[in-house]
Amino acid sequence: MVNLKLYLLKKELQILIVSIFFALFVFFARYVIESIPCLQYALILFIVYILVSFLRFVKVVSCIMIFIYGFILFLCSRVFLSIFDSSILFESDKYVFYTFADTTVLEVLLILSVSFVSVIIGYLSSYAKSDFKAKDYTQFTSQASSYVYTDKQLQKILYYLILLSAPGVLYKGMHDLMLIKQYGYLIMFMEMPPAPLFARASWGFFNIVFPMLLMFVPSRKQFKYYCVLFFLVSSVSFLKGSRSTLLAPIVYFIWFYYSFYSTKKISVKNIACFILFVAFVAQGILFLRDKDASFNLSISQMLFALFYSQGATYVLLGNYLDYSSDFANSTRYSILFSLCTTFLWFFNPLYRKGQSEELVQHTLSLDDQLMYAVNPELYLSGVGYGSSYIAELYQLGGVLALIIGSYLIGRIIKWYERNYNKSYTYVYFSWFIIPHLIWTSRGSYFPSPFLIMIGVLFYVTLRVVVVTWNKRKLKDAFFNKLIIF
Repeated sequence: MVNLKLYLLKKELQILIVSIFFALFVFFARYVIESIPCLQYALILFIVYILVSFLRFVKVVSCIMIFIYGFILFLCSRVFLSIFDSSILFESDKYVFYTFADTTVLEVLLILSVSFVSVIIGYLSSYAKSDFKAKDYTQFTSQASSYVYTDKQLQKILYYLILLSAPGVLYKGMHDLMLIKQYGYLIMFMEMPPAPLFARASWGFFNIVFPMLLMFVPSRKQFKYYCVLFFLVSSVSFLKGSRSTLLAPIVYFIWFYYSFYSTKKISVKNIACFILFVAFVAQGILFLRDKDASFNLSISQMLFALFYSQGATYVLLGNYLDYSSDFANSTRYSILFSLCTTFLWFFNPLYRKGQSEELVQHTLSLDDQLMYAVNPELYLSGVGYGSSYIAELYQLGGVLALIIGSYLIGRIIKWYERNYNKSYTYVYFSWFIIPHLIWTSRGSYFPSPFLIMIGVLFYVTLRVVVVTWNKRKLKDAFFNKLIIF
């Protein structure tokens, strides 16, 4: 154990030193020699170095690795593809078509490099003594042994509630699928006719209640059954064409399995097979929603198409740099929008009317501001661009805010890796945290708190009811004995 601790400390120190030198070189390449190839290949080499180094002492499906995979896929895939064709770095091909200037590409590569190295430094600088000890995967469940009876009751109640909500979830999936078949995939981002109330309520209820089953860390057999149940109930929703709808739960279930049930290492062969599976599924979903998409692609073409299409967030950063001065609402606080969007929808009628010129004058949404700036017609028809935590941090305070915000991401990831199995609450939050680690590179810095808050409130209420019921039953049984005697 002492040798392992010394090895890890030495390894962490080595990576930290390399990261610091990389950060210094990035600023030198950007502001002194202003070289795109230097920034491009330095970022690629540093990412590869971090992947190889981390895989020696970090799980393949740990929280930090999941974040890194999302960062590479959504933000850096076009940087890697530019090895074969450097013009890819200069292409704006999402909703506005032009060639990026050299200064724009330099700045995008700078902020990508700064954010990534800041996350790595934040993660490595938060090690504690407990990180060098083997994790006890039974500790969490054994700590809850005094609540076993109540927990079993809750699990049974939650299971039946999920079964009750299943028909509504399937109905909503069918409703949305029919709309997509009739109007095309973009109807999902426009004001489409809503599903009946019971179907929408069932969908929300299912997404709130299902992770509560997992937070009790069921047996391995039960876990596999719950996974099958989830995919059966959500099967119709997967056909709608949203790749994230399918891939996010797959990644989450893999993380959960290797976090609570298995300590085996995943082989490189299995990783390669999973990447091919993701590419095939992503292309299949694209084929379902786009009649012009071709399935007659080689494996290399399929992988290229996957990484090129998913790398559109790189284009978003370039468009943001070029169009931020044209935003209708020149706010710095788009980073706060995800925290308040649901509440604004409930309390401000403007947010329930859909995308409009009036809304874009008031909203904090980076998605709305950027989409309206680059293509007003598409924005008013309901199309959205998405966001990225990098753009939100950069908007908040430039490179300094990007460094601090990214550093905090690294610290938070390490803290969660250290504590995820210490309470029911942390396990429940994993349902929202793990997918957010994947999608934050193409989404907001903060996850939406609405479903989390509703879920916690529902669980606390349900637990109080069950505990109160058990106490009343115990009290009635006690008085019945007194009467008999």
